[in-house]
Amino acid sequence: MFGKKELEEELEKCREEIEEYEEKTESLEKKLEKRREKTRRILKKLLGLLIDEEEIPKERKKIYTKLKDELASLKNDFEGTLREKEHIEKKLSELESQPSIEGKNDVVIPKNTAVNGGIETEGAIDIRENSSIDGAVVGGDEVELGDDVEVTADLVSEAGNVEIGAGCTIKGTVKGESVTLGEGTSVTKIVSRGDVSMGKNAQTKKITAINDVNMQSGSAVERDIKYAGKFTSDSTIEVKGSLEPCDEEEIKKVMVSGKKKASRDRNDKEKEDVEDENEKESADEGERKEGMEIDGKDIVDRASIVNAKGD
Repeated sequence: MFGKKELEEELEKCREEIEEYEEKTESLEKKLEKRREKTRRILKKLLGLLIDEEEIPKERKKIYTKLKDELASLKNDFEGTLREKEHIEKKLSELESQPSIEGKNDVVIPKNTAVNGGIETEGAIDIRENSSIDGAVVGGDEVELGDDVEVTADLVSEAGNVEIGAGCTIKGTVKGESVTLGEGTSVTKIVSRGDVSMGKNAQTKKITAINDVNMQSGSAVERDIKYAGKFTSDSTIEVKGSLEPCDEEEIKKVMVSGKKKASRDRNDKEKEDVEDENEKESADEGERKEGMEIDGKDIVDRASIVNAKGD
């Protein structure tokens, strides 16, 4: 038998245990709720994935595969177009580099004439004022240009002098026994087997000359001047590079090395041309255009502009 006091103590003890269990239960319920929330998030993500998987597979995969194939086809077409473009540009460059006038006689280009292509002859060349040549000019004898003439490539005399009038523009190297630039004329580079004379306000990037170099007032050289003779000038010239007096043999070596490089370049180009012709059928390069106008200048054919000098 328990007394009243003992029962009260036992009851109090039970109450304390109940409170302790309630606290533990509350803590466990909080943990359980957290686990439930986490489970719901996982299920939601999993459900979303399952829904996407159910929506996509067959139709979307078909569309994706089709688009992928079309993209590959477009890529091949694009690469083919690029190759064709490169081939066309190469052919165009070859056509532009070929002289439109070539032969053994002297060549005279009348004033106000535009020539589509270069000029190459074993004779002399006389290009009259206000004309333009879209290509290189190579003569075996004297080469003379009137005022305001434009040449888009090299201007060369193989065995004669080069005399250029005032206000001309030569977008290439000028080579000759001697080279004379008129007032305000601009050329890319000068290589002379004799003397070089630059008129007032004439400009070039570089000069290499076996003999003398003379620069008149206002003329300018962007880089170096190499010469084996005398250098004379007015006080108002400009040379941004160096003046390099050299002996004649040193200048000749520079010229020979330049010729060898040009020869190598030509040989490489000829090899490329042969290989290209083996891969593709040769096509007709088209007839020369006659009777057209560019900037009001007549484009004339070879027959109408190749005359004996002085005619």
